[in-house]
Amino acid sequence: PHAQDLVDAFGFAPEHVRAPIASGAEQERQDAAAAHFAAERASGTAPVSEKSLQKKNKK
Repeated sequence: PHAQDLVDAFGFAPEHVRAPIASGAEQERQDAAAAHFAAERASGTAPVSEKSLQKKNKK
């Protein structure tokens, strides 16, 4: 019930409220990137993590 009050309080104009990031497109991009990196890890083609290299060198 207070959404319009908040929009008005922060001075958001219609072009801000309808910005591309508000459309859910950014979430789609994030989901696609996460799926890509998960597939790389699963296939063994992902780059080696520097943290895992540091752990090996400490031993």
